[in-house]
Amino acid sequence: MNINYKLSSRQLLLIGVLFSLLLTSCERKPDTDRLDIQLIEILTIGEDDPESPNEYLFEYISTIALDSRGYIYVGEHDKTTVRVYDPEGNYTYSIGGKGRGPGEFEEVTAIHIDRHDRLVVVDRTNARLTLFMLDGELIDIRTIPDLTFTRTILELDDDSFLFLYASGDPNYLVHAADSSLREIQSSFVSFDEVRHTDTIFEELFARFNPGLITPLTQSDILYVPYLYGGILHRYSKNDEGEWKHSGTVRGFAERDIPLREVDRGSGVRADGIIGTPEGMVAAIFYQRSQGLFTLSDGSVVHFTAVRNNEENIFRVELFDRNLTFIGFSDIEDSGGERIRVLWKDDDDNFYIADGRDYPKLVKSRLELGDS
Repeated sequence: MNINYKLSSRQLLLIGVLFSLLLTSCERKPDTDRLDIQLIEILTIGEDDPESPNEYLFEYISTIALDSRGYIYVGEHDKTTVRVYDPEGNYTYSIGGKGRGPGEFEEVTAIHIDRHDRLVVVDRTNARLTLFMLDGELIDIRTIPDLTFTRTILELDDDSFLFLYASGDPNYLVHAADSSLREIQSSFVSFDEVRHTDTIFEELFARFNPGLITPLTQSDILYVPYLYGGILHRYSKNDEGEWKHSGTVRGFAERDIPLREVDRGSGVRADGIIGTPEGMVAAIFYQRSQGLFTLSDGSVVHFTAVRNNEENIFRVELFDRNLTFIGFSDIEDSGGERIRVLWKDDDDNFYIADGRDYPKLVKSRLELGDS
């Protein structure tokens, strides 16, 4: 006996809904991606005793770099010198001083040590780059328009440089310069490619916190906005030497929109406030990028601060060398917004500006558990 079943349109719709729910239930859940990762402290530079020598008292560490000897160079926001510490954390000397003359700074916003062991210092107020020998001897002063808000300098294997800052119209975030460091040759990562909202707050905030970059190969980099919605962006250099958006990488974030504008009179604690011609604009941040690095085996780690009620979890995401998301681990339950990973050395040790309790620089390594 043959029986033919004919489903009504209503039954077909119900099956479709049930199938959709089944797929949704099979999607990745946060707990299935959880790893057991810890940061193991190796060295701490900084003191909480106000009577300690000034060389070990920090206010806000904004930029660091390491030379080929393992010496650590530290710049602070609104400070006018670069402090130098040996690999054991002992203060050795300072470079620079307050002023507008040769070798002086009004504000150190970014530092970098290139493969030729030259110290490059970006001075936002004086709008220039200053190059030093590692002992502090002045080499040269370079002026490049619009470099004043540079946050990161990345050197590629061909001796070219990438500067991370927001400037121009359209609002590009990454700018390429040759080894002479005398002019910008091209700009890419349009803000419109990576923005999450059409809010004026996000647009203006990117000028002060443009995001993070890390090299993947000689002709590929990974970019992530400071306000993180779970998407990282890959950019590649083509045969004509042009940098183009070449794909996205999915990480983990509870929210696709990482910020929300709030009324300053609402009683909600805002994470950022920016002045506009129309008045002050405030927002709360749900997820922030706190560090992005490529490890020696080609895998990528991304440190984030994730809002959890009134606290910020400090989290790390791990991607394999093919940029496939492996998982994440919560390292600290609170204070994540005050933990910024600023540097990684050749041995995959991380150098962290930790503003919890008191400002300090912490050298740490990642340790992955059995899970």
